[in-house]
Amino acid sequence: MAFRRPVLAVVALVLALGGGFATAQDSDADLKPVDGGFRHEPSESTFLPPAGWEVVRVKKVVESSFLGVRDGDKGIEVTLSWSPLLIKMEDMVALEVEQLGLLYGKDKVGKPEPITLHDKPGFRIRVDNGPTLNGKEAGVVYLFETGPDADSRWKVQLRATVSKRTQAESLKAVEKLLQQLRW
Repeated sequence: MAFRRPVLAVVALVLALGGGFATAQDSDADLKPVDGGFRHEPSESTFLPPAGWEVVRVKKVVESSFLGVRDGDKGIEVTLSWSPLLIKMEDMVALEVEQLGLLYGKDKVGKPEPITLHDKPGFRIRVDNGPTLNGKEAGVVYLFETGPDADSRWKVQLRATVSKRTQAESLKAVEKLLQQLRW
């Protein structure tokens, strides 16, 4: 069982990032470059990476779009994703907590905390582990629901991994990065 968790973590990370960190953009991605950032038109949201953050991957997998960014100086890795929301947001949050618990251990996953970003309600889930499962990383997941109407709802997720050595400083940087997500 100890072997399965690290393998699952690596597979999940590779899939989320579309197979690697090489800078690339799929031509069929829903994320389109606009004014120094990326617009996801189906969800009517925009992300503007600030100076110092490198865009490492833009990828579309089926109906979901992924954007990987990193602050190499601080060792922060972030994946933003846009996926169709086919269930209630509360159910999606519960599912996310369950999946994180299976991956990292239930005792490593915090309770969802309600937050607000630019007048939009969402949730923050703290994780006391990272993809390598070596106890040297921590993470956070932010979840939001957006879209033009009730028939076209999207889950927007920001997932970050940071070193525990610089956790407090790095999570502040992630909070600042989160502000670059616009509705």
